[in-house]
Amino acid sequence: MNQETITNLPWDNVCRIVDKKLTLKKVLQTLALDFLDLNQPVSIEFLTEVWIKNFTTSDKKLVFLAECYDCFEEVEILLNFFKKLDNSLNVKLFIFSSKFIKYENDFRVHFVHVPSSTHQEYERKIASHIKRLYEATTQDNTDISFPKDKISTIYSELSNKIKDVSNASFMLEVNLGNVNYEMLCKFTDTTDKIIIFGQDALTRSKVSLPYFFRWKWMDDIDANIIILNDPTLYKDEKINGGWFVGDEKRDYVSEFSKILKTIIKSRNISNIVNFYGASAGGFSVLSISSFFEESKVIVDIPQINLLTYHASKEIEPLAIHCFNMNLSQIQSSKYLYRFNVIDRLKANENVPNLLYLHNIHDTLHENQVKEFTSRWLELVSRYGKNKRTNLKFITYDQWHLTKGGHFPLNKYSTIQMMKDFFEL
Repeated sequence: MNQETITNLPWDNVCRIVDKKLTLKKVLQTLALDFLDLNQPVSIEFLTEVWIKNFTTSDKKLVFLAECYDCFEEVEILLNFFKKLDNSLNVKLFIFSSKFIKYENDFRVHFVHVPSSTHQEYERKIASHIKRLYEATTQDNTDISFPKDKISTIYSELSNKIKDVSNASFMLEVNLGNVNYEMLCKFTDTTDKIIIFGQDALTRSKVSLPYFFRWKWMDDIDANIIILNDPTLYKDEKINGGWFVGDEKRDYVSEFSKILKTIIKSRNISNIVNFYGASAGGFSVLSISSFFEESKVIVDIPQINLLTYHASKEIEPLAIHCFNMNLSQIQSSKYLYRFNVIDRLKANENVPNLLYLHNIHDTLHENQVKEFTSRWLELVSRYGKNKRTNLKFITYDQWHLTKGGHFPLNKYSTIQMMKDFFEL
């Protein structure tokens, strides 16, 4: 595709015209661009110039996407319609098709041939096209540089090291009993709000430790931010997710909570601590939140009980390398609460205010949702009577072309929920 034809491509909104198999919906969700989507594909029969004018003003522009894998007769209709539109309308149309159609692209309409042997290959190729289009025509945050500054300290000197740090982003390494607790911090003087981010599971062969998920979000959120790296990951290279379980002698959830409390106190940050975590990160922030009274927590597709988690092959290395046990031995051991969020909350007799997000396509985590909801009332009745303890449950519909349904809500929607739930 000619670069000149896509310069200044408007991405205020995206409208799907032909999307019978929801290919474009899945692609936009996979690329975390679904916040641009007008949600419902518009039928060609209802597509009129008057309708388009309702969504296009001098401040609001529109990109139309159509995928014609096996509906080639509609391509001609679209081409003729867009050719006749008023030239003042700031809209563009991209047609993706597995069949080559000879057409000379103009300033408004672009035909993209997507040769594919399977529909799955077709979907992946469309995703690659749209990703390149978006990155080439928008000023996204892909050029943000990772913070270069680093502060290393022992725990006893932590407070003095950070109390005077002002409006800065840096990596913080705290040595507590010969274990290095690593985190990425953003401290700001504009607010006393704080959000602590957990760590998703990762693929060890593809990343280097420490690894901080969602660090590019920091500048988009008006709050002090701490993103955690799990020291459990250093126990063995086979461990892709540590869930902060620690080992036989050390409880990393408890120790990290101690460090976080020291940071919060030395920075005069609000006593109401906010947490966010997805998947393994949801498990860890729920566990850590049990050490903070009246905390607020957002979790997205979290694990709740690692012993009933379907991916047992990811949990077995924890039992072996951290506790020198197998999973059945963990079940009857004193370490059980490290593997079950509900048991952790019970042990600390503390229940957070919680916003629980779940992707309806994440069918493999349905047992985790059921276990949590079935035991929530027990928790609140015992430990939440004299507190304002609330549970809000939101389901959403999102799909990833390779990860399926175990895929958290996009950045735009998540940050908006943070602003509302955390009162930012």
